[in-house]
Amino acid sequence: MKKTFIFLFTIVLSLVFIGCSDDDDNTPTPIFSEISVSPQKDVYHIGDKIRLTVSQLTETPTVIKAAKYWFYYDYATKAMFVTPTTDTNEFISPEITLTKTGDIELSFWAQYDYTQYRYDGVTKRIILHVIE
Repeated sequence: MKKTFIFLFTIVLSLVFIGCSDDDDNTPTPIFSEISVSPQKDVYHIGDKIRLTVSQLTETPTVIKAAKYWFYYDYATKAMFVTPTTDTNEFISPEITLTKTGDIELSFWAQYDYTQYRYDGVTKRIILHVIE
């Protein structure tokens, strides 16, 4: 009888903890377009110069107290911080010169700081094929 009670008590406690929700799942973040590359090509060459653009499609929620935005070209050395344009709400990278061959991953990152030390973000990625 005692083992049955302990077993049932353990199951009830487990269900109580599983039923608790986590408010972080409902943290609002803006919605962004995919990364567009200018000029658009199927294959790029070393030395080609490009710009990346991402548009913010929805307003920034009021619960966000700070935000940072940047593009990555080379994760080791090339983080390019950006701010949105005032008229179109687009994030436009500085000019990037492609210097490596192969499939190159380019990324846009948005990091949001919320109240009570909560953080969240948005990441967009695109892969370009670069040849000599």
